[in-house]
Amino acid sequence: MDWVASGLLALAIGLPAVLVLGVLLAAWRLTRLRWRDIALGLAAPGSVPPPVRTALDGARPLLTALGFQFRYTTASEPALVSSTERLTFNDVYQHADKHAHAVVTAASAAGRPAACSIMWVTQLRSGHVLATVNCYLHKLLTIPAGWLMDDGYLPGAQQSWRRHLQRLPDNPQAIVTDGVEFFRANKQAVDSFIPQCEKRGLMQAGDAHWQLRWPAAVVFAFRQVLGQRRAIKAARRAARRPGSAVKAGVL
Repeated sequence: MDWVASGLLALAIGLPAVLVLGVLLAAWRLTRLRWRDIALGLAAPGSVPPPVRTALDGARPLLTALGFQFRYTTASEPALVSSTERLTFNDVYQHADKHAHAVVTAASAAGRPAACSIMWVTQLRSGHVLATVNCYLHKLLTIPAGWLMDDGYLPGAQQSWRRHLQRLPDNPQAIVTDGVEFFRANKQAVDSFIPQCEKRGLMQAGDAHWQLRWPAAVVFAFRQVLGQRRAIKAARRAARRPGSAVKAGVL
């Protein structure tokens, strides 16, 4: 039985080695990517490409049922220079009670198991912003200053919304209900992406763009491996649920 023990030992050594090698290779690829400074603005009427509009509209029935009302669409250049998309579009909704916004993002081609995803956001008078996402926190390179981000890797958007409600303060007066103020906070978060990455030591400036530093790339690659595993498990749980929102293209 020595060959069995030897085989198990080789397997135990081999699997971590493969994982480490995969992370290092992914990190090397990340360091080759080029990033640009970006700014958020309102999208011009009719500027959203039909396939993207179809994906974004997939969230409308769910959000309407939850009490949200569509407000506007934002646009910005993709942070990645190599992106095939000319602009990134997001639909922004506000709840009828004005205690939360919903930011809808269409999945990229490489993307997520749903055609669109929702970020639930509540701005606080303290200066902090509560944000709740589902199954993609590991894809975020950095979190904006003052934003408290949470991801429960849940089966669907409804569960994520309930999780966000549990995070809200008991005092309604602590919440900023002004939609204009939320747009400013959202714009500040997007516009400060590159400065925040530089400040936190994640990126360094190149000739015309920015690139990830090697230590940051390794950490980010490892986070993506672990996060993707959690996202796959959540998708499997969602697939077993009757009438899952994921099946309708919303995560």
